[in-house]
Amino acid sequence: MTRDPSHPATPRSLPSLEETVFTRGSGADLWDAQGRRYTDFVCGYGPVVLGHGHPAVVEEVHRQLQAGTLYPSAGRPLRDFLDVLSGLFPEQPGALLFKTGSEAVGAAMRLARHRTGRDMVLRLGFHGWHDQVISPHVNWHRFDHAERRSVQPLAVPGIYGAAVRVWHGDEVEDLLETVRSTRDLAAVVVDPVELPLPLADSAKRVLEAAHEAGALLVLDETKTCLRLGPGGAQERLGVTADVLVLGKAIANGLPLAVVLTDPALTAQSRRLRIRGTFSNELASVAAASATLRVLREEKVHERLERTGTALIDAVNAALRSEGLCGRICAVPYHWPCMPYLRFRDIAETERMDFYARLVRRGVLLLPNHMNFVSAAHTDAHVEHAVRAIRATVQDMLGDGLLESRGGTRNE
Repeated sequence: MTRDPSHPATPRSLPSLEETVFTRGSGADLWDAQGRRYTDFVCGYGPVVLGHGHPAVVEEVHRQLQAGTLYPSAGRPLRDFLDVLSGLFPEQPGALLFKTGSEAVGAAMRLARHRTGRDMVLRLGFHGWHDQVISPHVNWHRFDHAERRSVQPLAVPGIYGAAVRVWHGDEVEDLLETVRSTRDLAAVVVDPVELPLPLADSAKRVLEAAHEAGALLVLDETKTCLRLGPGGAQERLGVTADVLVLGKAIANGLPLAVVLTDPALTAQSRRLRIRGTFSNELASVAAASATLRVLREEKVHERLERTGTALIDAVNAALRSEGLCGRICAVPYHWPCMPYLRFRDIAETERMDFYARLVRRGVLLLPNHMNFVSAAHTDAHVEHAVRAIRATVQDMLGDGLLESRGGTRNE
């Protein structure tokens, strides 16, 4: 039976997956209905940090399902989880829970507006799909900002006007001037991977400029939290945000996002109508508790950095041997745990063909987006990916779809 490509459940981001139905995942691997196996560097766009079906997560979630998942008030698992979070992020001991990063960023903006009594939000980066934060760019996560194309989102009227201002660029001085010149500024919402280089210097200067303007810094760590270490990008960059958003990897694939800030501010959540039916759902909390325990005990962030570095180095060695290092290269999206394939002078159709051929060789990589390594990726997974990439570029060179230049090819 052929899958209808127009079906709403059809994957859209990876070429040649329109007729693929995945049936299970284990560790760093996925299987489809035909029994084909894939090495997964998509990891659910980042949440699967330990690997699919990690035993510790499965055990905790199963236990919580048996005990119930929604109580009329906070249950013991939730209180224990919040205690762990406050130990990891002592500067922001107040917490609110959500199901998605989009919800969490929306709540963070409302909290900032309440605290400052102002309306305007300046944002940079990708912050989800809700109306006020939807990206004005197709392919926002392309490493080269110049390749982004602005497209007005459909059915989202009046955005980027009186209440939200969007900044994207490469120069920190331009960003700082935008912060200073924005009137009635309540918050600067920052996706740390989109800060101008050097990241740490930019983060500190943006925090200072926001405070000088009487605004809050909201650090949206939906992508980076826990992947970079127990303290996330906030710790790596040496800043303390006024409001911190955590998501994706926090629950190893179950839906959970957290806003951390001043308890006096989170105490206003009822007045601010920040509440959802599933805010205190406990299966995701159980998954997060297990995930945090494994991440800390096994120092998973160190393993992610090693694996990401090994993948990047091996891919570049393979591309160099084919004379393509000047046209395709693997780079860290600031950190090796988020590897990215960068193309130069290669048309979009050839790029998509490249990824489609990788899928047929059993490797899932995201086009125009950072990829993710998990604790389950091994040397064997890295070697499989490198072999697939090398075979793919060899085929495309043979088909005349790529031209070898910018390096020395070893025949």
